[in-house]
Amino acid sequence: MVYFLPFSTSELTELVNRSLKSWSEKVRFSSAIRF
Repeated sequence: MVYFLPFSTSELTELVNRSLKSWSEKVRFSSAIRF
């Protein structure tokens, strides 16, 4: 995802944390299916 809007530091941190969390949940879900 690419963001062109000027975010403040806290908003950017929030955004990154949220995307990391969703990614880690996807990875955990797919690995749970695999094994």
